[in-house]
This record gives sequence, C-alpha cells and structure tokens, in this order.
Amino acid sequence: MCCSSIFRGITFTGWSRYDHYATLCELLPCSIPSLCLCIKTWISGGYSQNIHSSVSKLLGYTETLLHMEAPVRPTPIPPQLSFPGWQILVGFDWFVNIKTKYRSIIDSDQMNTWFNQWQVHNNYTNPMQIDSILPVLTKYLRSSQFSNLITIYFVAYT
Repeated sequence: MCCSSIFRGITFTGWSRYDHYATLCELLPCSIPSLCLCIKTWISGGYSQNIHSSVSKLLGYTETLLHMEAPVRPTPIPPQLSFPGWQILVGFDWFVNIKTKYRSIIDSDQMNTWFNQWQVHNNYTNPMQIDSILPVLTKYLRSSQFSNLITIYFVAYT
C-alpha cells in the first residue's frame, strides 16, 4: 500500500502558467484547437503527424493543418471550422491580420520617408506620394471594415 496512489484527473496548462507577469486569460474558443490536440496526444501516449492531421480535420481545418506555432501574418483564414465558437477564433485571426497589415503600411519606407511626423506636422508632402499611397490605404480601410467580417462569418451562422 505504500506505493499505491489514486489517479483523479489531469490538468493541462499553457506556457503563461509559469510566468506570473503574463496574462493568464485566453478566449476559450481560441484555445479549443490546442486543447483538442493536447488531449488527443495525451490519450495516444505521444504526438505524431497522424494525430495532428486527424485533430485538424476533426476541427474543420480542411486546407491547412492546425498551426503548431504562431503563424506568419497575414495568414489565410479558414472559411468555416467545426467546433463551438470557431467564429471568435476566426475574428481574432482577422483582427491580427489587419493589425499586421496596418503595421506593415505604417512602418514602411514610403511612410517613413514621405509621411513622417515632421512632414505631416508642417504640411510638407509631395502630391505624387499621396497619390501613390492613397490606393494602399483605401484598400486597407475597406478590408478592415468590421462589417465585412460580420457579413462573411457571423450572419450566416447566427
């Protein structure tokens, strides 16, 4: 009896559990894919590419597999997944893609060269440069409309 124990459960924790300065909260729908892969790996006794593939397909990832690491942004957004709350995950991916596109425009050489703070503050810009950046900004503005996301992902499923 000295070596016996009663197994009552298992706990999965993310990396932030070990850093008390990190935010300990993640939206549940965004964590479902990772949780499913962890549970399947645990049940199977180890990770394999077949497990990764089967969990990805079960969750509705038909064109690509579930990301194992943070994806390079912007990344393609799946059209529809098959787990509760998937729209929140898609919305989050959409937001991070938009944020990445915004940063790439704002941090671009064109913006830093022709639209830096001094030039904007002194109203000293070249109209040709405005003409060249305006289509890029207009396209970004259209793609970042939240109504686009709602129309594509939420209206049909609510």
